[in-house]
Amino acid sequence: MSHQTNSIPFFVGSYTMPAGHVKYGHGEGISSCRLNLETGEITREHVLGGIDNPSYLARDPRSPFLYVASESFEGLSRVHSFQIGTDNHLTAVSEQPTHGGANCHVHCFGDQLFSASYVNGNMAVYSIDNGRLSFDQLAKYQGNGPNTNRQESAHAHQAMTTPDGRWLYVCDLGSDKIWRHSLNRFKGEPDGFTRVPGGSGPRHLAFHPTMPFAYVVSELSTHLLVCDYDAETGGLTIVEELTTLPQDYNGTPAAAAVRVHPAGRAIYFSNRQHNSVTTFSIDGTGSLKLVNCQLSGGEEPRDINVDPSGQFLLIANQDGDNIAVRRLDPKTGLPGSELIHKFVCKTPVNIEF
Repeated sequence: MSHQTNSIPFFVGSYTMPAGHVKYGHGEGISSCRLNLETGEITREHVLGGIDNPSYLARDPRSPFLYVASESFEGLSRVHSFQIGTDNHLTAVSEQPTHGGANCHVHCFGDQLFSASYVNGNMAVYSIDNGRLSFDQLAKYQGNGPNTNRQESAHAHQAMTTPDGRWLYVCDLGSDKIWRHSLNRFKGEPDGFTRVPGGSGPRHLAFHPTMPFAYVVSELSTHLLVCDYDAETGGLTIVEELTTLPQDYNGTPAAAAVRVHPAGRAIYFSNRQHNSVTTFSIDGTGSLKLVNCQLSGGEEPRDINVDPSGQFLLIANQDGDNIAVRRLDPKTGLPGSELIHKFVCKTPVNIEF
């Protein structure tokens, strides 16, 4: 088989400097990598340096562009766009300020890019024209929660569109709300919100590929919220609340990422302080059942992702300086018992196929 057919490219974002939540912060930039679909081994092709904390990435599904949040811990952050070359070399196209600090997430949908600012509790919206970014508008959020250390004000952590392209949700860790915007008539003010249990700290959400469910991971409680999604109203209704950590764990809860297997029969969560990944199976009605909680293969597992073929789970261990690989059953999404590969990568934060 050729190099192209038995492997798939992906990109890794990293922290290039230390901070309170980043012990080392010695990443080299954005890594262009390949995953071998037979062995699960990872190889690096290129590294693009020269950008501060290119932490979160968004791949345009329709055209060869990569969008990057340059996450500043002190001043305003920036967003960058790059053209992806045939050999996955990245060529700079444009950059814009974000109107907020610690922009920790970017998401691309159609001809728009959305970037969430943790520090300022806002979301910047950009128009995209052949990869070139131009600032469009700013959505601001208000509120707080019972955790006075982390929830003194709004902290937008992720912006995510629904698979049908009708709604945009912003997970606000600070106010315990998931803000809702209509994509058809998008304006700065949200159309409404879903309130989550106090002190949860909603961080990221993901949608089921075929059923009307959203899954929210709460960073501060490490709880998984299963929500019914109403496509007409955009409403999210919490129908189930589960913990992603073992009952006997008495350390600090710190959930990070949530990803759904492409076949829709399993879902995964990373637990940072516990250094683990929890897997639930999803049945035909959308109900979840705990499968296991397995070691992540390194310290501070941040992002996780499943390759599009559904055969491998990749785990970015931020403070462990590696990406660990676990084999998955491509039909059920259930993970194997052993990690099959560890790839050295300094302070990895985000993995995007």
